[in-house]
Amino acid sequence: MQSLNQVIIIGGVTADASLKFTNSGMAVSEFSIGMTKNVKEGDAYIDKSFFVNNLALLGKRAENLNQYLLKGVQIAIEGHLDTDNWTDNENKKKSKLKVVIDNIYLLSSKGRNDGPTVTSNNAEPVRPTQSGFAELNEDIPY
Repeated sequence: MQSLNQVIIIGGVTADASLKFTNSGMAVSEFSIGMTKNVKEGDAYIDKSFFVNNLALLGKRAENLNQYLLKGVQIAIEGHLDTDNWTDNENKKKSKLKVVIDNIYLLSSKGRNDGPTVTSNNAEPVRPTQSGFAELNEDIPY
């Protein structure tokens, strides 16, 4: 049977991201984002905040984007779930569920007015032109 491991989240960064490096030298930027969910209580809908913790951005993108992942910045992520397993100093087995980011979209910026930035595993960051669209070399037929 096939399975699907995909996560899509849009929200605001809850605290500035922290940049760490693994023993092999790979950069890891860890942070969390907060989201608001409407919940019906009686006859009214009330905004309830909840958080997604343990997001991880890996590699060169972690080094490049860590400085932009500041508290309050709105982002969208596409990723997948992964589990970290380890044994602590008291020889107890531990695990932590995290979202590993495959694509990240900066929807707002803190103290900057550059518009959205898009990065993926296969591309450098792309910033839309002022009109919001990349320059086209041909006429659009509609």
